[in-house]
Amino acid sequence: MQLSQSDEVEKTLQKPDVHQAWEQAYRTPENEAFYELAFDAIANNLDAPKNSLILDVGCGSCAHSMRLVKRGFAVLAVDFSEPVLLAAEQNLKNRGMTDQVKLERQNILSLTYDDRAFD
Repeated sequence: MQLSQSDEVEKTLQKPDVHQAWEQAYRTPENEAFYELAFDAIANNLDAPKNSLILDVGCGSCAHSMRLVKRGFAVLAVDFSEPVLLAAEQNLKNRGMTDQVKLERQNILSLTYDDRAFD
């Protein structure tokens, strides 16, 4: 049986080593500095009340979720990869953010949330 392109992508992204390699290549000091500035701009442009609920789809290790928390938001972070969610859970525990970020396993192609469920 031949897998669809979506199934192939999902199968590849389920592998923990893919995410580890991506983190090592992508999480550079320059990128981290850029994203801190970018999320300052995002928070300012959202102009949302404190503790507004934000959806982080394809959350990976929750780096962006944690940036949102630092700016006063509550976050529902979703990813379809179980190994990635386990790593995200550990990252949140290490930074004391488990109360501000809720993790769920969801597929970006078939999210189960109602329209306008997030601030």
